[in-house]
Amino acid sequence: MLIAGANAADNHPAAMRQVLAARAAGAKVVVVDPRRTATAAQADVFAQLRPGSDIALLGAVINIILKKELFDREYVTRRTNARYAVNPGYDFTDGLFAGYDAAAGSYDISRWAYRLDGGGRPAMAADIDAPGTVFSHLRGHFSRYEAATAADITGVPAATIEELAAAVAGRRPLAILYALGITQHTTAVQTIRCYAILSLLLGAVGVAGGGVNALRGEANVQGSTDLGGLATSLPGYLPAPAHGEETLTDYAARHGTEAAGDLAALLAAWFAGSPDECYRWLPRRGADKPATYLPMLAAMAAGQFKAALAVGINPLTGTPDNRLATQALAALDTLAVVDLFPSETAEFWRLPGVRPAAVKTEVLFLPAAHFYEKDGSLTSGSRLVQRQQQLLRPAGLARPDLAIIDRLFRAVRSLYAASRAAQDAPLLAARWDYGRPADAKKVLAEIGRACRLYAGAAEALAAGRTFAWPHNQSILYEDGVFATAEGTARLFAAPYASRRKGEAAPARVAAVCLDGPLPEHYEPAESPLANALHPAVNATPLLRAPATGGKAVFPYVLTTYAAPAGDETAVTVEVSAALADELGLADGDKAAVASARGETHATVRVSGALRPLTAGGRTVHTVAMPLGRAASALGANAVTSAAADPTAGTPTAKTCLVDIRKAR
Repeated sequence: MLIAGANAADNHPAAMRQVLAARAAGAKVVVVDPRRTATAAQADVFAQLRPGSDIALLGAVINIILKKELFDREYVTRRTNARYAVNPGYDFTDGLFAGYDAAAGSYDISRWAYRLDGGGRPAMAADIDAPGTVFSHLRGHFSRYEAATAADITGVPAATIEELAAAVAGRRPLAILYALGITQHTTAVQTIRCYAILSLLLGAVGVAGGGVNALRGEANVQGSTDLGGLATSLPGYLPAPAHGEETLTDYAARHGTEAAGDLAALLAAWFAGSPDECYRWLPRRGADKPATYLPMLAAMAAGQFKAALAVGINPLTGTPDNRLATQALAALDTLAVVDLFPSETAEFWRLPGVRPAAVKTEVLFLPAAHFYEKDGSLTSGSRLVQRQQQLLRPAGLARPDLAIIDRLFRAVRSLYAASRAAQDAPLLAARWDYGRPADAKKVLAEIGRACRLYAGAAEALAAGRTFAWPHNQSILYEDGVFATAEGTARLFAAPYASRRKGEAAPARVAAVCLDGPLPEHYEPAESPLANALHPAVNATPLLRAPATGGKAVFPYVLTTYAAPAGDETAVTVEVSAALADELGLADGDKAAVASARGETHATVRVSGALRPLTAGGRTVHTVAMPLGRAASALGANAVTSAAADPTAGTPTAKTCLVDIRKAR
């Protein structure tokens, strides 16, 4: 079992109980983290690495498994795209994949395609090791990741890397658990792809006890993403329409007829009207400007929004480099906050550094009901949909968020009841009737009609059963069939569109990562080291936020972590004993922590969780700031970086460069 970027012992105790039970039954537990956490204390192998160097470590593990033939050859041959032939125009040279356009700062992904046969299917070799196959490219790509090379990049000794590889390959199936320590980086998506590749090589996907599993920070994060909580997706992970996809036919040509059919079902559940008419009502996302969280805040700060609704989100404490969040909120005419308690976002004009007289935003606070005070359902990280019944009556003016959104929608629609303007048509045509008061069971019934993943969920819960999407499957891909355009698992993320005989539009279209078909180690946007694998291309070439700050000015690597509940109420900076001695700091001292974005003052905690690492031929010090309660999060996010992963748009809250000095 491999746990990466997650402290399950402190933050996911239910999951940790399963980890400890597995270990008691003979499993090996491997932990990868920049800090020696309570979870790392339970590990058989602990790899304490430099923040942002995960792919170098994983690349070495993959290379060891390939070189020593420790992978499951039969599984890889039968269930993955290992035998598929890659276009001869594909290559990777000096840090850049084929098709890179320096002027545009993007890749022509067609250069990563398969070589197709006469029927439009990927050509396949008889053996996975044949030249030009996905597997041969995989071997060649990761052959550069020798254990000694990875040790020099990560600070993890080569012997520990070898031990880690032996542990994950020697106890099967391999279960991988990860959390925000992996996702909040500029190479987040590709790091998770490394874990997927590792799982596939070891035959651990589609089997009980195996696979890659996200430890969710909230009970219903999975349900939120399933049902459209991602900026680029509609419910059921359907791609949100982009500019240029003006009709449902255009959408089918870009994303496949299966996705278009699912979208037509979704539109029928949402609106009264023909599929083409309803499709025209959907907003479009920019192809070159993903409508993810940070670009949305930037657009808000630029005055492109007049109003915003913040439901269960606190941008002031949850946004790295939180100056942007303050500017965004101050540029609004109206902000409505739906939350359990007045948050920093709801009272942002009171924060230090904000001039109340300059803030013109009218803020409305709508008190929400707690988890136990409302009816509905939750979807766990294991895709299990569970009924949640109301146990308590909300206090005072608090209302369930369903009731708040229902009343808000009805009030807005009543204002436009007599309108004949084209832009108001979707508001008036929406099928919005969940009863008075709004009934969560009716919402779930609509979800079952609108989203293929949740078909059957309402009926199962009504009968007192749980439900795992899709089709109540407890283990995904157990039959060896994957929900990809190829029908196989993807070691190499090639662009590909499968077509049925006689159909012009593709049936399915493969998703790709914008920054490459294979994971590659790139340094964070701010790093104390040059990239040992290709110094001329240090950070990912698709990085949207340029690196800032010089190594001499900001010499230490900052990472953040989730503090155990109630443990952190003040701004704290954690340093190793060695760095404390070097800087003349003692436990409890006040220190100034500065980055290229700002400065904050913090209480010093000298901790055994951190130690100096040797990487790039020098000593690298990691320091850490907990994201606990509001004060600590506000302080840490005054210095963190908002550079983002180019595919997901997730900001890199887990690594940046800082300087520390004793406060006067």
